[in-house]
Amino acid sequence: MEARQRNVVIAIVVLAVVVFIGWRLSRTDAGTKGDGKSGSASTNANAKSSTSNANANANINATNAGPMLSSSVGAGPTQTPTDASTYAKVKWGTGPDELGHFAPKEANPEAPMSLAVDANGNVVVLDQVNGRLVRLGKDGKPIESILTPVKAAQDVATAKDGSLLVLDRLADKAVSVIGPDGKVQGSLPIVGDGVKEGGAVTGVFVEGKNVYVEREHAGLVLVGDTSGKPATDRKELPGRPTRDGLSFLNAWLLPPPGGDSIFLTSTQRAPEEHRWTRQYHLPMSVTNLLLLDSDLAGVVYVAAMGFVASEGKPDGDPRIELLCIESVSGVPLGEVTLPSTTLPDETFRDFVVLDEGGAIYAYRTDAGVTLMKVDCRKGG
Repeated sequence: MEARQRNVVIAIVVLAVVVFIGWRLSRTDAGTKGDGKSGSASTNANAKSSTSNANANANINATNAGPMLSSSVGAGPTQTPTDASTYAKVKWGTGPDELGHFAPKEANPEAPMSLAVDANGNVVVLDQVNGRLVRLGKDGKPIESILTPVKAAQDVATAKDGSLLVLDRLADKAVSVIGPDGKVQGSLPIVGDGVKEGGAVTGVFVEGKNVYVEREHAGLVLVGDTSGKPATDRKELPGRPTRDGLSFLNAWLLPPPGGDSIFLTSTQRAPEEHRWTRQYHLPMSVTNLLLLDSDLAGVVYVAAMGFVASEGKPDGDPRIELLCIESVSGVPLGEVTLPSTTLPDETFRDFVVLDEGGAIYAYRTDAGVTLMKVDCRKGG
């Protein structure tokens, strides 16, 4: 009888331990699963696109994020191609003054996948449909065309030394380094420590002479340098580095239906510690992130796509909100509302932030693409 009672007591204790462990795990899951799919910002301005963008959802471990602050953001002033400062307006085509657009019947249509700004303030457009990189001068007119040295280019970044970095994550599975003279300096393999497969890469980034690829919109993995030399120690960065060299950034959305919010965290770089985490309520139902970057002053730029309820339209009207954020506190500095393309093009990066502040947005239509100069800083 005593043995029986002892067995009952042991069973109750074991059951209590199991229940406690399960409760602890559920608490941990609740703190981490709310972030949604991992990533660092997204550049596709169309909810119908099926692309793994360089400007997409960024993920952090919410249990280590510190206190969550909240900000409500109203709709900013609307900018359109007619009243915004237009950098360039380019028609679709194959000519020297045109950019490629491909719309197959049974596959995703393609427009220029990405764009970047070089050290001289010229815009470099990845025109992969025509197999080239097109450099536009400050007057918006083409000044140079360089053949892409990879089979399936999807993203481009520029370095301060004049190098161009072209990402092919699916065919060559490498970053091709093009020197300031337009010649290929080398090829940096992307698969290796930190990256198991090329399809997991969601963008190419440069900091100084270091070349990184982003893994699943989260950490950045060092793959080499701008001389074309592959990295032997593929170190990782915990987020996107700000251009002032002081912070790392991560952004994320909640899983669908995610509501009206985007989330952003800033981590101080040295020493590496949490600075702030904020939730931003936008005046729309948010579907994906299009941009996460900063200018040289450290101002953070975040763009999100979403829909606003509209009579007679079940999905609502698409729109884009571009938000500027103060780097030290995370307080919003201003916002602007932009038109969203209705083309289901597959793209990687539709925004690029300028060093001096402001951004360029590639607004696509049936006729071509308009590169709009936009600024969400109040008085910017």
